[in-house]
Amino acid sequence: MVSMTLSTTSAAKVLQPETVVAEVVMNIDALAVSEPNPQELAHVVLRELSKSVDCFSAKPQGKALRMQCNDHAKVTPWPPKSGRDVANTVKAAFAFLRGAGHPASMSVAHRLARSLAISMGDPYTAYLPPASVKRLDTGRMAEVSNPGVELSPYDPSRIRAVRPGSNADEQGIRGGDRILEVDGISTGQMTLAELSAMLIGRATTTVRLLIEREGKGKRTFEVERTLIPEPTLTTESLPGGVLYLRISAFSPGVAKKVKRTIWERAPKGVVLDLRHNSGGLIAEGAELLDLFFADGATGGVRPRQGRPSTDFVASHDSKDLLRLPLVVLIDGGTASASELVSLSLKQRKRALIAGSRSLGKGSAQSLVRIPGGGLLRVTEAHYIGPLGRKLARAGITPDTFLPHAKGRTVLEGGDANRDAWVLMAADLLRYGGRAQAKRALVHTGFDDK
Repeated sequence: MVSMTLSTTSAAKVLQPETVVAEVVMNIDALAVSEPNPQELAHVVLRELSKSVDCFSAKPQGKALRMQCNDHAKVTPWPPKSGRDVANTVKAAFAFLRGAGHPASMSVAHRLARSLAISMGDPYTAYLPPASVKRLDTGRMAEVSNPGVELSPYDPSRIRAVRPGSNADEQGIRGGDRILEVDGISTGQMTLAELSAMLIGRATTTVRLLIEREGKGKRTFEVERTLIPEPTLTTESLPGGVLYLRISAFSPGVAKKVKRTIWERAPKGVVLDLRHNSGGLIAEGAELLDLFFADGATGGVRPRQGRPSTDFVASHDSKDLLRLPLVVLIDGGTASASELVSLSLKQRKRALIAGSRSLGKGSAQSLVRIPGGGLLRVTEAHYIGPLGRKLARAGITPDTFLPHAKGRTVLEGGDANRDAWVLMAADLLRYGGRAQAKRALVHTGFDDK
């Protein structure tokens, strides 16, 4: 989930490169849940500046920092104790280089900003220069999509999962494949944000991917960016009085729709499908959890120290849904708010979780516009489960792993009564739930190998 706390900073008439870097420093210092050390941020800037400008060097000397470029030298206060001090050091360094006749360019500023974001050690904290931001500017595109691949956060060129029904899926691209090039550009040094920006574009346009599969070599694919529209909530009746509910995103009002649907249908059990649900409003996820618990913690949001945290506690006033059998389907595209819902139901043993590992993105980000057109995305909070622990990087482990299901699934617009995973989940409900958690029930009518 991305928190839409989008702040806008107006650029000066003549934008100096140090303004870009200083703005990135200040916002990382103010927002990052990892609470970066100001001195470490300053070292990142000085180290990268030394790489970019041959003559430049900077050495701490007690309470001063000595900067030198050929015969020019300058002393500035050290060490920095806050983000503002780091920003002042940045401005002093750039001004010094201008005075020494070696002004740093805007491209150097963008490289420094990128290095600062990478230094956080978080794949979701990223800086994108103006050229990349233009690709992500949804205000200029009527329909934006990607080829249907989910990337691995800590190994961005590795495909974590493929969206069923996408052109990537139809062409045979699979989870575990590695993207070596996008439109002829190597992905070797790309961050998650940079590679995602390369993949995104207007729906129906194509992107050329050089894919490597272990043991199979390399192959080039021309993949169409496909937009697969679907309603926020899809419902269908399954045999044995089981109700199928698919939530594609936690948009406003979806929890109330689920509650109303369950009360109207009065099912004997529910299959809750959160496959390829990339998140949405965390408050909607908390409201959904409230349907299935009488009381107790269901999770929370933890920002950096000193900022108010949020705890979700169930306050159910009806017993109608508390004993309703529940199986939740997840996959590699299940992320953020949908992972918090799945994690809470799993840790409190309220539901059986089936499918494949989720993405492992239990965090929220703020988006900050940087002068000159850049964009900084900063992780400002982590989600925690009811046991008080953050979601593991590897994602949520299902109670029951389900094999890859061939054939048309709900995610491809198919019928839930013909989706092998949905039918397996219904079987888990009808034939014992947790008693069957250690083995998957495979329908013989489908080729699920």
